[in-house]
Amino acid sequence: MTTRYCDRVHVISYAELLGRAGQLANFLAEIGVERGMRVATLAWNSRRHLELYLAVPCMSAVLHTINARLHALDIARLLAHAEDRVLFVDRSIWRTVGTEIELRNTFEAH
Repeated sequence: MTTRYCDRVHVISYAELLGRAGQLANFLAEIGVERGMRVATLAWNSRRHLELYLAVPCMSAVLHTINARLHALDIARLLAHAEDRVLFVDRSIWRTVGTEIELRNTFEAH
């Protein structure tokens, strides 16, 4: 599995990918994510995003992927409407839209 960044390439094996997805599922369970709860992602295609694609559905939660190309106001509306329990955000996206999105204490920091 290869992820290309602007300044580097990150390579992991599929065994590592599955192991990391299992750790992520355990973390989500520890913070209270249960069957049917929504987990939002605001991220580019990468190994980290793929880990979420594997972990969240495997624990019977719902993966809510948000298009990172939307305007901040539209993203905020989607987050408010979906009632997601957890939000995973790529740092580069958050630097662009984060100041314009009011999360209203919906999410806890972990």
